[in-house]
Amino acid sequence: MFIDFHTHRRILPENSVEIISVHPGKQSPGDWFTTGYHPWWTFEKLSETEFLVLSEASAKKGFLAIGECGLDRLKGPPLNVQMDIFIQQIQLANTLQCPLIVHCVRAFQEVMDVKKQLGKTPWVIHGFVRNKILAGQLLDKGICLSVAPYMNMPVSFRETLEFLPLDMIFLETDSEYSLSIGDRYKIFSELRRIQIREAEKIFFDNVCRFFTWKEMMLRDGLNAVNY
Repeated sequence: MFIDFHTHRRILPENSVEIISVHPGKQSPGDWFTTGYHPWWTFEKLSETEFLVLSEASAKKGFLAIGECGLDRLKGPPLNVQMDIFIQQIQLANTLQCPLIVHCVRAFQEVMDVKKQLGKTPWVIHGFVRNKILAGQLLDKGICLSVAPYMNMPVSFRETLEFLPLDMIFLETDSEYSLSIGDRYKIFSELRRIQIREAEKIFFDNVCRFFTWKEMMLRDGLNAVNY
């Protein structure tokens, strides 16, 4: 079974499970989902009503984490506004004792700093495509990484994928659907010289362990897909 750790569209490919990333009002949850206010589309600190939307979503059975949320130097409101909104969602994740799915573009130091100061639950940066030096710095701070391997990757990204410890990473499609999650498992498995069945087990265990607060329910739900 292939697990798409982070996607925005429910495709339901055979032998696959998707974790849908929902921005309130923009996507619909799947069986498993995360929800948060994305920095591209959120321009003011969250209101009580917006907090209520997140709180109501967190009460649903398939809810796994807050996010994606985070910081983006290239798009969205000024970074200080983004930081205020990000911190609000970090604090909510702390209150719920659930993980955080982080969107980060050219603000990795800020993310590492705020993780050290405020982060009390598991974090993952999704869509990571940078070099292995930065990857190592993030991993050293306890931040996991989600990646989307593809054909003809630049050398720096291939080196990152060869370097990443297998117990702190996930595979995703995000919003790029030219390759299925199964294709990305195949590319990653060939790069790391492991059997695809081994990769399936690794990422199954990683997902269940990352979402520890719902691990038993998640394991039962994912195992049911195989029957």
